[in-house]
Amino acid sequence: MKTSAMILTLVGLVAVAGDTPLTRDAAISRTMKDIETRLDGHGGVLGIQQTLKPFNEEVQQKVVNSGDRYAAVKETFFQAGITRGNLAPIWPKKAGDDQEGVSGYEAILTLHRELQSLGVDLILVPMPAKYELYAGVFDTPVPDGVPVSTARQEMMLALSRAGVEVVDLLPTLQAALPNAEHPLYEVRGHHLSGLGTRLCGKALAERLARYDFKDRDPARYGFTERKSVERADPSRPMTAYEVTRNGEPYTHVTDGEVIVVGDSQAFAHFGASLASHTAREAGIDITDLSLSSGANWIAGRLAEMGTERLRRSKAVVAIVTGAAFSRMDWENGDFQEKPTVLGMMALGMLDEAEALAASTKNPADIGIDEAYLNRAAYRMAATSQWDQAEATFKINTRFFPNSANAWDSLAEFYARRDRKEEAQEIAVKVMGMNPEPNVRKNALATLRRVGYDTSQWDNSVSLSVEALSAFVGTYELSRDTTLDVVLKEDRLWVRMEGRPDAPMTPTGATSFETPGPNITFKRDGEDMLMRAGTGSDIREGKRIKPSA
Repeated sequence: MKTSAMILTLVGLVAVAGDTPLTRDAAISRTMKDIETRLDGHGGVLGIQQTLKPFNEEVQQKVVNSGDRYAAVKETFFQAGITRGNLAPIWPKKAGDDQEGVSGYEAILTLHRELQSLGVDLILVPMPAKYELYAGVFDTPVPDGVPVSTARQEMMLALSRAGVEVVDLLPTLQAALPNAEHPLYEVRGHHLSGLGTRLCGKALAERLARYDFKDRDPARYGFTERKSVERADPSRPMTAYEVTRNGEPYTHVTDGEVIVVGDSQAFAHFGASLASHTAREAGIDITDLSLSSGANWIAGRLAEMGTERLRRSKAVVAIVTGAAFSRMDWENGDFQEKPTVLGMMALGMLDEAEALAASTKNPADIGIDEAYLNRAAYRMAATSQWDQAEATFKINTRFFPNSANAWDSLAEFYARRDRKEEAQEIAVKVMGMNPEPNVRKNALATLRRVGYDTSQWDNSVSLSVEALSAFVGTYELSRDTTLDVVLKEDRLWVRMEGRPDAPMTPTGATSFETPGPNITFKRDGEDMLMRAGTGSDIREGKRIKPSA
C-alpha cells in the first residue's frame, strides 16, 4: 500500500467504515469535549499561554517581524500576515467600537441562525495555520498535545457552546504528518498541498455521511495523480490529485445539496479544490462558492443565492483561515427569497441577472454598490468564472458610467483574457476621464500590457525637497494600521512595520505611486490627510505625528 493511501485509511472523523455517522448534536458535543480536554489538560488557556510564551516570541521574531511576506524557518516558509492574525486575540468587538462590520464570532452566529431558520445546517471549518502543524521546525519546543493557537481553540469552543457545528482539521493533519510522503502544506506558501487537501476532503466527507443525499454515487468520481511543482518555487516538486466526474475533470455545479463557501484555503491548489475532494469522497455533487480572500464575505455570498436556492441544500460548509476571525469587518448578508444579481451570476443565470440589472435604475434598490460589485467581479475572475465576471464588470459600468475605476477594471479583465482591442479602447477611454492616480496607474499598465504606446501620458513630476517635507510624518489609517512617510536621499519613502521601505514616485503635486498602494495627500486646515490604496481597497486617515 502506498504511504498516502495508508494515511487515508488511518485518519478521519469516523473510525472505520460502517460506523454510524455522528449526528449533528453528537458532533458538537464531541468537539466541545475534545477542546475542553485539550485546554484543561495543559493548565487552561492562561497556563498554555504561559507555556507558549517563549515559542510565540520566537514566531513573532522570525516570522511576523521578519520584514518578508514569507519568512523562512529551516527551509519551511510561513506567511507573516496569516501568522500574525493567528497570534492575535479572536473575540467580538468591544462596546463602543466604531469600526464597520461585525466580528467573526458574531457573524458566524448570525449566519448559523439564518441558515437554521431555513432548515440548513452550518458546518464551520476554521483552517489551522501552517505553523500550528509545523511547530516543530522552530527552535523552541512545544510540549506534546499543547495547541499553539489558543485563540482558534477558544473560538471553536465558544461557537460549539453556542450550537455551531465546528470541524477542526488539525488532528487529521497531525495524524498524517509522521508518514506523509509529501508536505501537507505548500513549502513556500500557506495553503494546503495536494495531499493535505485530499486528506481534509476525506475528513469533511465523513462529517457529511449522516445526510441522506438524493444522488449519492461514489462510482462517478475518481482522481488522476500527476507530478506538479509549487507555484512560488518551481524547483520544489509536489503531487497533484485532479478530481474527475464520469472520467472528465470535476467542474463547478450550481445545484449541489451541499454548498462549500470559503477563502483561498478552499481553492484549487495542486489540481483540485477542497470542495471537489469532499465531493469525491462523499460521492455527491457540491456547489463551490469559494473566493480568494473571501472569508469576510461568506454571509453575503450565501445571501446573494437567495433563500429559495438555500432551502434546497442540506448543509453549508464554511471554510476560513483561523486568522480571518480576528478581522473586524465581516459583512452580514441580507437574505432574500430570490437570488440577487450576483447570486444569479454565481448560479450561471446570466440572462436573468442582466435583465434584472437592465430593469433597475438605482443599483441600491438591488443591494449593491460600485465597490462591492467590482470586488465580486474580480473574485469571479479569480475562480475562472469568465462569463460571470465579464457580465458583472459590464453591469458595473452600466450602473456607474462616470466611474473611471469601473471602466478600468473592465479593461484590465479584457487584457488578462488577451482581448487586446477591447482592452485598449476602454483603457484609452479611462485615461480621458481624468482618473485618480491609482486608476491612472492601472490603466497605463493595461495599455502597456497590450502593446500600446503610452508616451503621451508620461508626465513624471519633480518636487523640491521642501515640497516633499510637507508630507513627512506618521499617518493612522485605522485603529490597527499606521504608516510612516520618511524623507531620505531627497525622496519620500513609505514605511510600515515589518516591511522594507518603499519608494514614493510623485505623479502630481500631492499624488504618489509606490510598489504597493497609490498615495494622495490633502491638507484640511491644520491636518494633513492621506488616501492610500489600489482599486476598490482604499483607506483614509490623517497625520498623527508631523515627523516619522
